[in-house]
Amino acid sequence: MLVDTAAIISYKKMSSSRQRGTLRRSHRAAPTAVGDPCQLGSDRLFKEMTAAVSFVREKNKNMETILYHNPPTLDYTAPAKSSVQLLVIIDEPIATSTIRVSVGEHARAELFCWIRGRGTDTTTITLDLIHAGSHSTGIARVRAMLYDTSVNSVFGNVRIPKGAKEAESYFEYRAILFDKSRATATPALEIEEHPLKAGHAAAIGRIDEEQLFYLQSRGLSSEEASQLITQGFFEQLIAQITDGQKKEEVRNLLALTSVSEA
Repeated sequence: MLVDTAAIISYKKMSSSRQRGTLRRSHRAAPTAVGDPCQLGSDRLFKEMTAAVSFVREKNKNMETILYHNPPTLDYTAPAKSSVQLLVIIDEPIATSTIRVSVGEHARAELFCWIRGRGTDTTTITLDLIHAGSHSTGIARVRAMLYDTSVNSVFGNVRIPKGAKEAESYFEYRAILFDKSRATATPALEIEEHPLKAGHAAAIGRIDEEQLFYLQSRGLSSEEASQLITQGFFEQLIAQITDGQKKEEVRNLLALTSVSEA
């Protein structure tokens, strides 16, 4: 079973009684859930969502890139007309982590987060993406790989207050579960302005045993097959990092093999 859901909101001019809106949705996967890694591993959902909310990803070589490793708290403000990529890796036991990103007028902020849980790790992450100015763009994408009996809960809050006209925002959470691990994603859109475009998506599931069998039939061990799936899953976000040096730092911290790029 794959828990794979999405929501898109596009607010245009409305009557005053309908200008404010809050959409909350919770996505959970039981310990016995089974997911299709091909579906989890594709960018189909993200492409559909980004097309719908008119995101155009530009290869901006001048985009600032900042890497954080196991931060208990992160509070970052993207100034007006700036472009930044915030890279967050959480691979050690952290009970809670609070991440707050504020996006100024005509600014673009991309938050990419990789989570790896093992043993009895229980991590709760609260992620606030706040549009503090008009024509701001905010993207938050999270990838979690969980093993043993680890648990990961993510609360993704997108806030578009009064004054943040023409904001574009997107939150995405995807997790692959091994053993008896569990994951919960609770995205929320809090909207007080129009027009705007915003969306969220979540996909949680387990690797299909048939997929593992197929890879092993090609000569890979069970461990190598799992590692290959892990690398492809995490590499989706790594490939979008504009700074080549930061790409390799992320791969090293996640213990992934470098992937040659076209």
